[in-house]
Amino acid sequence: MKVAILEYICSSGVFCHDVPEDANTPLNALLGEGYAMLSALTNDMVDAGVHVYSPLEPTIAALPRWRMRTDSQSTWSPIPYDLQRSVDDVATHWIELSHGCDAAIVIAPELDGILPRIIARLRDAGISVLASDERFLTTACDQWRTCQTWQASAVRHPDTYLLEEFLRNADQHPDDRCWVLKRRDSAGCVGLQRFESAGAIVSKAAQDRELRDSGDRWVVQPWIPGTAASLAILSGERNRVLGAFEQQIEPGNGEDSTEEDSTQWGYCGGSGPIPGLTLVALERFADDVLRAIPGKPQGWIGIDFIMEPDGQWCAIEVNPRLTTSYLGYRKWYGHRLAGSWASGQDFERSVDSDRGNSLPQDLQEFPRVRFSVEAFEG
Repeated sequence: MKVAILEYICSSGVFCHDVPEDANTPLNALLGEGYAMLSALTNDMVDAGVHVYSPLEPTIAALPRWRMRTDSQSTWSPIPYDLQRSVDDVATHWIELSHGCDAAIVIAPELDGILPRIIARLRDAGISVLASDERFLTTACDQWRTCQTWQASAVRHPDTYLLEEFLRNADQHPDDRCWVLKRRDSAGCVGLQRFESAGAIVSKAAQDRELRDSGDRWVVQPWIPGTAASLAILSGERNRVLGAFEQQIEPGNGEDSTEEDSTQWGYCGGSGPIPGLTLVALERFADDVLRAIPGKPQGWIGIDFIMEPDGQWCAIEVNPRLTTSYLGYRKWYGHRLAGSWASGQDFERSVDSDRGNSLPQDLQEFPRVRFSVEAFEG
């Protein structure tokens, strides 16, 4: 079987030779996560007997601390430096590479509609993409739309306001609570900021004309206390919940922050299993969250949520693509997790054949693992 693995940060040419690795841009902020997912998934696919085709930015291939696996089962195609780097140009290059493959997996950020746009282009060209359908992607890639569907279906989620609406009615919001400002199409923690008051957001917008003028592209939510977690689903004929990890999200004052009481956040990794969490509870929660979203989920789906101190769960967002938590799940399930996704085989039967016994029905039977973007192979 031949599968094209197409990861946008490493495989599109956007990270070019004249941009420093530590440049403070939204796409560069996702470079570590993108590379970790690309490398881990590729290695697992190869171990599962899948022949992988993937484009790779030459500069990334040359970085001394990153080594891409090369053998008879993996084919790396260099990205030309003269690529124009528009989303459509990237899609055209990926279509050429994917012809002759049985399927393609797209790992791309939701930022600026990149993920749904590229998937649509590939499908229009006759490429079989292992991803959700257009209706599902349209909602799940937009946190405002997602929260509107959850509200209509009584799924517990934070009160969500467009920034422009929040600014018009800022005096109606409590000023003694923390608030979160983030992009509607956020990926990872790009652009995520926490403010200590509603007035601090108003002050930020007053000083940042670009932010103020794009108020319909940002959402504001109250900061929900509790444990940040994520669950993953391998969706096909049925939705198979894989488990959940506690997220390691750490604060760091961004260089572009002008407010003393605002903090930017970054995703570092996770750990699990989460004590006391059951598969039955996760399946019930995931079913409610996904049923509210129109369209058909397919492939890897991640759901971020908060486990509140009173025991309730609050849905935060849906990621209709491979998530960085894959780095943890592969430690539990092995390379058959990737193989079953590529082949469409029954997940339980595929993974069981690798383990030699039945999958645990109790999440607490899994070994305690940690993973990070910087040391994902450990």
